[in-house]
Amino acid sequence: MRLERNHLLELPDSICELTNLTELRLDNNELEALPKLLGNLANLTKLQLERNHLLDLPDSIGDLCSLTKLHLECNHLRKLPDTIGGLTNLTELRLDNNELEALPELLGNLANLTKLHLYNNQLRRLPISLGNLLEIRGCNLTIRLDKTNIWWCDNQCRDDADPRLHFLLLQLAELRCDIAGALLQNPLGNRAAKLEKAIRLYQAALLTMYTKSTHPIDVARIQVRLAGAFMERIAGERGASLEEAIRLYQAALTVYAEEARPIDYLDWARTQVNLAGAVQRLALEPRRIVSE
Repeated sequence: MRLERNHLLELPDSICELTNLTELRLDNNELEALPKLLGNLANLTKLQLERNHLLDLPDSIGDLCSLTKLHLECNHLRKLPDTIGGLTNLTELRLDNNELEALPELLGNLANLTKLHLYNNQLRRLPISLGNLLEIRGCNLTIRLDKTNIWWCDNQCRDDADPRLHFLLLQLAELRCDIAGALLQNPLGNRAAKLEKAIRLYQAALLTMYTKSTHPIDVARIQVRLAGAFMERIAGERGASLEEAIRLYQAALTVYAEEARPIDYLDWARTQVNLAGAVQRLALEPRRIVSE
């Protein structure tokens, strides 16, 4: 249903009875609120509400379980309901140009999210759960620090970018590493599955860092943690996992050798020991026979 550009001030409650609706365009109107029973539109896959005057969202929005795309940019939203964490099929969430000061912790439940746009808001911090969003490939984000906006686009950060932005990305990488570490320390649950998720978290953390020239020691430490996860890996071919662990340990040692800070010597020594252990384990693995 297309109702965009109609100067609509409000929607009738009866629109919530159109339960077979799959797409609803309401962008470029003058809406300040949405019907409380909006969540009844359970078959909706795309909802466009950009360029209105929305101040908040109804809690029932979390019931739109089929929704994959939600456009809310250019409104006046100051917060999101916790129920937004129920949109587990969402792949695209656009919230640019609002007045958001914080994000709900349950945002981390949106495991299928690939695009998250948060540019030009009033955000001062990120929820810890954001580290769980491993599928994000397109992202722009503004964080407000000391009354100055800094922004991050598409998971990339140039070496000459604002140093506060590097700090922000480091914070996001640390969140992902903390989640991975907590997973591996938890004795409950499927060990193999937890190792696979930890590997993905560490890999995502390295992508967040983007370049080792800005935070080389932090990159090296993440490489060591990732190598440790590959050493323990249960799934996949054992020899290939050990080879990847060796590669990561060697990459970390290169950083430690280049930086040569006294405080990092202990990390260097531990990594040498771990590398030796990985090489020894690989030597004990049956040789893989490549068929011609």
